[in-house]
Amino acid sequence: MQYFTNGRFGKYKNKPNFLEECSITGIILSRFVHSANRTKIISWEKQKNIPVFVTEIDKHSSKIVFAQ
Repeated sequence: MQYFTNGRFGKYKNKPNFLEECSITGIILSRFVHSANRTKIISWEKQKNIPVFVTEIDKHSSKIVFAQ
């Protein structure tokens, strides 16, 4: 019996299409993320040394910009 990352037990008929090994290189948060969740993510990110970016909307151009 195999245990898969989606929490299910069993066998796939076809191999799943996901990478076994991957790494997080950065986190992008919306400015609408609740402050409690943002604090948790930022504290975790500091332990792992992963950059976190927060999206904002530029009032002049209406484009999405990233702030670190």
